Amino acid sequence: MISGRRTFLVIMLFAVTLLVLQNSATVHPVAIKKTLSLFPEQIGNLHCVSSLSLPDEVVSRLGMDEYIDRIYAAPDGGTIELYVAFYRAVGISGSYHSPANCLPGSGWGIEQVHSVNLPAAGLDRTQVSQMIIRKQNKRRVVFYWYQNRGRIIGSEYMEKIYLVRDALLTGRRDGSFVRLVAPVINDNIKATEKNVKNFSVQVMQELKNFLPGKEE
Repeated sequence: MISGRRTFLVIMLFAVTLLVLQNSATVHPVAIKKTLSLFPEQIGNLHCVSSLSLPDEVVSRLGMDEYIDRIYAAPDGGTIELYVAFYRAVGISGSYHSPANCLPGSGWGIEQVHSVNLPAAGLDRTQVSQMIIRKQNKRRVVFYWYQNRGRIIGSEYMEKIYLVRDALLTGRRDGSFVRLVAPVINDNIKATEKNVKNFSVQVMQELKNFLPGKEE
């Protein structure tokens, strides 16, 4: 009973804290260091072959301040979609949309979900989420993470915890959501995973030049 009461109190405290933060006048939006439109069109041996635009109603609903949605192609013909959305104040003017929620809504089934640690110098955390998704006979490898205030965060729950912590201690709620999606060719999931993993490391390192870091 005591344990249950403590759990309830913690949940209530967390909920009240979130409510206070939602309406806090002490939260100051942080601008991006460099516009995402300048993000390199050549990353390693992959180059951008097309840029996609989201419908206006989707942009309005998500409330991101900047975003890019691009298709990068490798010399062997493989492709990786890169989506990056930046928010000056998460939860104030806009909010993330987790793939765990939106992919099933668009007809993709989630076959696997697990965490992957990637090497990323100069960042506090380097854990990202990986998913294998399927629609009929098509499979995709998905990597996604939150690159916020000098951290790489793979968990939606940990991102919320850090968001509350940083808002309380520093008044910051800026953040970004990064997602990479690659089609699996010839059922070779391992090869696709390796390609997306390598590209992810290059992307997160390059994004440090664009996104506000720990000391902003």
